[in-house]
Amino acid sequence: MEEFFRIIGGFNQVELFDLLLRRYSNIDFIMSLPFDEFCEFVVVASEKMQEEEIKQQWNQMLPFMCMKFLKYVPFDEYKQGITGENIDTRPKEQIIDEILKLHGMESL
Repeated sequence: MEEFFRIIGGFNQVELFDLLLRRYSNIDFIMSLPFDEFCEFVVVASEKMQEEEIKQQWNQMLPFMCMKFLKYVPFDEYKQGITGENIDTRPKEQIIDEILKLHGMESL
């Protein structure tokens, strides 16, 4: 659930629907899911979108790596280099409290 709130904070309603419609063709099915399952769909869709964007960046650099203009970096290593720095290492309770305060809710 914490992952859902981290991801959803970066989207407005239109962007969220766009994300879900690009990933899943039947929005009525997605919207009818129980909240926890809906959250899982949003998390997976967001992760897949991010991975696709990283893969596109890597694919654009691949010809230059093959011509040795850039040092070759395997995709998994490239992806880790991009996403590894974005990992929040704070305790999950602190992150949840911050999210709840941002939305005007009480802390746990």
